[in-house]
Amino acid sequence: MKVCDTCHSTYPTSFTTCPKDQTLLHTASELMPGLIIREKYQIVERIGAGGMAVVYKAKHVAFQEVHALKVVSSRMLDDEAFLHRFRNEAIITRKLHHLNAVRVDDIDSTEDGRPFIVMEYVRGENLRNVIQKHGALRLARALHIARQVAQALAAAHHLGITHRDIKPDNIILVEQADGHDLVKVLDFGIAKVRESTVGSGAGYTPTHTGMVVGTPQYISPEQALGKHGNDIDGRADLYSLGVVLYEMVTGQLPFESDTPMGLLLHHIQTPPRPPDLLRPDLRIPQAISKLLLKSLAKQREDRFQSAEEMLAALKDPEAWASEAGTSVLGSEELAAAPAPAPPATRGAVALAPRPALTPRPRRVLTPLQMRRAPAPRSRPWGAIGGLVLLLLLLGTWGYYLLRHELPLWPASAPPPSAAAPAASDEEIAAAVTGALTASPALKGETIGVAVHEGVVTLTGPLDTPAQAAAAIALASAVPGAKRVSNQMKVRPTVEHEAPAAAVESKPPPDRDEERARRAQQGARRARDLVTGGDRQLNAGDYDAAIASFQAALEAEPGNRAARQGLARAQQAKRAEEEILKRRR
Repeated sequence: MKVCDTCHSTYPTSFTTCPKDQTLLHTASELMPGLIIREKYQIVERIGAGGMAVVYKAKHVAFQEVHALKVVSSRMLDDEAFLHRFRNEAIITRKLHHLNAVRVDDIDSTEDGRPFIVMEYVRGENLRNVIQKHGALRLARALHIARQVAQALAAAHHLGITHRDIKPDNIILVEQADGHDLVKVLDFGIAKVRESTVGSGAGYTPTHTGMVVGTPQYISPEQALGKHGNDIDGRADLYSLGVVLYEMVTGQLPFESDTPMGLLLHHIQTPPRPPDLLRPDLRIPQAISKLLLKSLAKQREDRFQSAEEMLAALKDPEAWASEAGTSVLGSEELAAAPAPAPPATRGAVALAPRPALTPRPRRVLTPLQMRRAPAPRSRPWGAIGGLVLLLLLLGTWGYYLLRHELPLWPASAPPPSAAAPAASDEEIAAAVTGALTASPALKGETIGVAVHEGVVTLTGPLDTPAQAAAAIALASAVPGAKRVSNQMKVRPTVEHEAPAAAVESKPPPDRDEERARRAQQGARRARDLVTGGDRQLNAGDYDAAIASFQAALEAEPGNRAARQGLARAQQAKRAEEEILKRRR
């Protein structure tokens, strides 16, 4: 587009001088602060960017109102299919009027033909940053946030709109005068719209067939399986909201993996751990655990069937759990079951069997009912007789087993306390090798891995003791590894000509403080890099985010936030590249 430096107006590229003041125009590829487009929106600042659009904060010149402008990237102007979807989705989202959904006010095009959407500007903090700063939220606050998201989804689902990417990044919290949060749900622009539900016209298709939309940490099982069309409906949004609520309540995600494929497999086949068992220190009520387990059911028929149904449960979880009775699996039954094995990364996916139903809960009397209830009559002789009969039966059974040399438990069924089968040495070795190869701190190093009866032996030369420590930590974290035997050697430095020494040899006492100081510096640098990486990821600068997270892992190899951020950034970049590839 062409820009006037005097009046800050913008014009089509065919103009050479400003019609208002005859100033010579110059070409600009970006919307800079101060520019006025369509003679009514003045750009204030750039607040976000992605692969297909850039978001700006802008002020209406006449009304002095602040808006958010989502402007299509110039490189997408030749993609007619994308431009058609962009306009149609803006028109459809404009029909969604709800306090908890970001409002769309207008759609227009810049002077050089780039379409843009005028949206409500929200001053607040996204839920991702809140969870990262505070960890698990207060239960009342978490439920308050989830209820508002459910209300926005209910309004969208009534219009036939499925969001398909509910996650903390798309949930903005605006602090109110009374201290409570007002929730705003973003990004209905990538939503799936059922045909002929809101008058969008025949044949409208908002996304390419088969395109996977969603974030691996929060995606529903049906989305993870690559389903589309009528196989993705509002119940997929309710599953994602269940994951978000799980994270708010516990401070952790229900499933974690180092790869996006591992996360998808978890969503497809791994039962989530009940929150009250995952974080017993938080004293999470069992009603909340049951609510979350229903939200995260693998089959959509087993979840809440509408946003209104889930909203009613969120308003009074105790009453809902009491009415649900035996239809919801509780934490007591899952605690008695063996822990699920991690999903396989190769071969066919075996879906986990559905767990058994819970027994009917016992009736609990109130103190008033207990006072009114008649006291039970004492029957000491009946109790003693029953105890004697039980002992006789047990003694007879034990004598019969000893007499006939029978096992206490049938061979076909192990005792309830039998442990799950352990991973083989070959599987442990493969997992350790993969973890070492993927580590940025060990890039270029060759480490030998041998496993015998669960004991991992690491061999090979390394440059620094820090690399050896990183290798030992990675190997120790592999499921099934009982112990790590360190046989690695540190290469001698040229200037000291020191002989190769075993890494496990104890460093001189005077170096302990120096090593601790360096570790603290590495941890601080990693935290700063993770913060910067999160900011770059939210801005859509995926390459810079990946570099920041990798640098954080080099500074502190065991940094969990850096590892999770790197996975999110790599997944986002791959998704963006796949979308652009499909549109070419």
